Amino acid sequence: MAQFVGRLRRQQPDIVHFQWLPIPAVDSFHVRKIRGFAPTVLTLHNTGALAHGSVSRLQGSGFRRVFDNFSAVIVHSQFSKRRLLEKKWVSEDRIHVIPHGPLQYYNSEDGCHPQRSAQPQTLLFFGRIEAYKGLDVLIQAFARLPRDLINNTRLVIAGSAGFDLGPLQKLSKRLQLEERIRWEVRFIPEEEIPALFRAASVVVLPYLDIDQSGVLMTAVAFDKAIVASRIGGIAETIQDGVHGLLTEPGNVGSLTKALESVLTNAELRHSMENSVRQLRTGELSWESVAQKTFAVYRQICG
Repeated sequence: MAQFVGRLRRQQPDIVHFQWLPIPAVDSFHVRKIRGFAPTVLTLHNTGALAHGSVSRLQGSGFRRVFDNFSAVIVHSQFSKRRLLEKKWVSEDRIHVIPHGPLQYYNSEDGCHPQRSAQPQTLLFFGRIEAYKGLDVLIQAFARLPRDLINNTRLVIAGSAGFDLGPLQKLSKRLQLEERIRWEVRFIPEEEIPALFRAASVVVLPYLDIDQSGVLMTAVAFDKAIVASRIGGIAETIQDGVHGLLTEPGNVGSLTKALESVLTNAELRHSMENSVRQLRTGELSWESVAQKTFAVYRQICG
């Protein structure tokens, strides 16, 4: 950071935009120096990181004070804005809501291939596995589906784990699901991500707490029907019954009903995929995100 500040002094940029501060207590010191010659912006991707342990103690140190050093803070949802205001971390005039664009980068990893229909149908739970992501709720909901539907469906759980999954694996065995769940508990290399999403019939996000989700934006990039909790920025991005189905967080019955609806109705699923495609090329397009971001730049530079 000290070397970075030195380079910036020589280059004299119009603006400096941070996406992540590894050690806020240390980085704040350097950001204050940068503010002496250029406006600074921070994108805060997750206002709940401290609450559910997504950051280490070292990263959390100084987290609340870091916002004083930025001319503007960008969040991805009105939910995140409300959370910031409730915590009194940032004044309202410095908060800007800009949606997160779809993570289309992964589409380039294996070229442009047509979508493949999965046989059997596949539910995909993807990303780093943390307790707040509700995997236990998903396993219980999956077990409540009609048995013939379970036998024609595969649940793929892919991602490294932040806690011991032994109890959940025992739960799946007790519920007689061991033949229907594929556990890929490991870091998933980027080149493997496209195949996972292309094979998915539905992407499931049964989260209990979230601001916005990179997994959601990856699902959008692949035009996938989505079943997700009605929570945080997810509920602002996905319209229930249009792009997917929203369920009550932690409610096994609600999730079971949604999964059964989307798995047994191919016409509904294809309609949702088309709606997600329109979302990807419209409101969530990177062109739209860029315009809104430059509007923030113009405001603070002016």
